[in-house]
Amino acid sequence: MARSIEGYESLYRLLESNLSPELFKEASRLLLGLNYWRALEAISLPESTTAFAKAHSFDVQRSICPTSLPF
Repeated sequence: MARSIEGYESLYRLLESNLSPELFKEASRLLLGLNYWRALEAISLPESTTAFAKAHSFDVQRSICPTSLPF
């Protein structure tokens, strides 16, 4: 049985689903920080990655990358 926080797969998902976009943006900034003083952007994992993880009983979540680099 998968572990969850009130049915959500992560604290990030719980906040994303229950906060207004403005509050979620601020909560994300506090939880994830900034990269080169720029907000971080979430990216999706390929379906093959999530399927592999499910087949082998481990959890993967979307990665975070900077929206742009300063150089």
